[in-house]
Amino acid sequence: MLVYEHISGGGIAEARPDEALVREGDLMVRALVRDLAEAGAAVTTLRDRRLPDPGLSARIRWVGTRSERGRAWDREVHAAQAVLPVAPESGALLEGLSRAIRRRGRRLLGCHPEAVRIATGKGATAARLGAAGIATVATRPASHLGPGEPGPWVVKPEDGVGCDGVRLVNGPWHGLPRGLSPGPPEPVVQAFVPGEPVSLSLLCAGGRSRLLSVNRQWLTQDGGGFRFRGCTVNSRADDGTLARLGQAVAAAVPGLWGYVGVDLVLASDGPRILEVNPRPTTSYAGLHDALGANPGAWLLELARNRRMPHEEPRPREAVPISLETDRAG
Repeated sequence: MLVYEHISGGGIAEARPDEALVREGDLMVRALVRDLAEAGAAVTTLRDRRLPDPGLSARIRWVGTRSERGRAWDREVHAAQAVLPVAPESGALLEGLSRAIRRRGRRLLGCHPEAVRIATGKGATAARLGAAGIATVATRPASHLGPGEPGPWVVKPEDGVGCDGVRLVNGPWHGLPRGLSPGPPEPVVQAFVPGEPVSLSLLCAGGRSRLLSVNRQWLTQDGGGFRFRGCTVNSRADDGTLARLGQAVAAAVPGLWGYVGVDLVLASDGPRILEVNPRPTTSYAGLHDALGANPGAWLLELARNRRMPHEEPRPREAVPISLETDRAG
């Protein structure tokens, strides 16, 4: 099988890779390859030749230029039985990769392209979940806010990933902060909701989900925006509330499949969803240790049997995952 890691939307060798993005991608890919190899899969992955050897239990195809990467992608997808894309959804990148995998007749170990398209858009996700009666953080296109509406506000790219391009407006609304493009696509504005930022790690298929872990997100304000520093996987127990929320999300967005992340705020009036990530997220890197089980084996079982694995996750310990080189984890 092929685990395809796309480091940047700009293409390999056209620009220096972002160190934080490389570290985040490496954490996910190393964990995925380890788990899938332990579960019996013969894994191939593409790798930017400027990066160090990650010591993976996999066959690595080293690539350089954009055209070289494209040729290697075509060859490896043709040779693989199944492909797991690890890529940002911005710019329709993940959706395009997912469609290409299915078009070539290979098994896609990820969300269906239609679900990726919905989840890519912050506004589209909020509208879909809101129509299903799921509590979300109020989300509007930036042009729908009137001058002087009291804040604070969080401004995001409609199809952004993580904290990239996210800005905090502490006072009343007076238009987009300096430096932000009006689009297209048009940025969205969300009300700033105080509370604990967490994510859910879900295993999804057929409109159903299984909650694997609840993860505390390490977010800090950085200038006019935010910085994601890492997370604590399996940071808290669930009384069933968040598992039911994950199930509601899977039912509301048909085509969510495999590993899915849901970002939310545990506010004073209950959980409110910020966005849905239709792909493995950073917290995957800690799942094996947090659960004392191999989540890669669950993914392969889901693909083979087309139903949820019989084994239920049994949270064992909290696992810190740091994206900072000066911290352990």
